[in-house]
Amino acid sequence: MYSAERYHRVSLLVAVVVTLASSVSVALYFVHRMESVLEFQGVELPPLGYSDLVHLQIQFLIGILSLMWIVAVFVIFTRRYATYMAQEAKRDFLTGLLSRKAFMTACAAALEEFPKGGGPAVFSWWIWTTLRRLTTALAIRKGTAF
Repeated sequence: MYSAERYHRVSLLVAVVVTLASSVSVALYFVHRMESVLEFQGVELPPLGYSDLVHLQIQFLIGILSLMWIVAVFVIFTRRYATYMAQEAKRDFLTGLLSRKAFMTACAAALEEFPKGGGPAVFSWWIWTTLRRLTTALAIRKGTAF
């Protein structure tokens, strides 16, 4: 999983519970609405007919939830692929090193972290730790961590 792709489990759980509760309430509303329309038309609905309506609504609800999950899985995989492609676009295909633009951006971000007012010793220490961090990250990515 890439660092740009963080899913919050609590918010995902809340979204699933809210979706499920609203879907069940909509299904029960439509069952009640069908029963009231039939009664208004003068059609008496026996208990077996009412249970058949409930079962039809449950089947419809399961079908809609299945389609929702298929779309959610598609969106997750599409986002994961887009994140992967964005990471690969920043690197050279043969070496795995950053491209010139990505390298300059990383250098600019690293220079922002440089302590102000430091002398040559601080600069040398900063260069050493920054290069060590970058080479360690590259080695971990390539699977040759030391």
